[in-house]
Amino acid sequence: MLHYIAHAGSVPWQEQLRWITGILLVIAVLFLFFWWRQRARRPARGDFAALAQAPQIQAALAAQQTTAGQDAAAAWQQTQDTLQTVRRGTERGLALVFCLLAGLGCFLTGLMGVMSLTDGWSGLGWGALLLWGLCLLCGWFARVQWREFRGQA
Repeated sequence: MLHYIAHAGSVPWQEQLRWITGILLVIAVLFLFFWWRQRARRPARGDFAALAQAPQIQAALAAQQTTAGQDAAAAWQQTQDTLQTVRRGTERGLALVFCLLAGLGCFLTGLMGVMSLTDGWSGLGWGALLLWGLCLLCGWFARVQWREFRGQA
């Protein structure tokens, strides 16, 4: 979090305001969509045709009695659930990308380590040990990111 705060000073305030406005606008549009859908799904008071089509008349009568505030509360909860789903999906996608990059780094450094042993170099020098250490580090990071992607972190 400190990185973002430190980085925020290098971004002009107009661009920060544009991003904040865009994010808040997306959240507001999402909320209004869910609220409108909640209100449109609810049968109007005295709509007997909706009562006749409903599988349970008692549930349809209860749905007719809900207020706009109750619909807004349900829409806000649905908006929060949707944003959490998007956040988790983004985190999982980034974990998969980092896992693939770390796996590629592990493969390449391991291959360079094997090549350093078979290339006629003077055995295990500092360079080869550094390559093997980097290979282990990339492998560990790939494992951690894979567990994060699978939701086992």
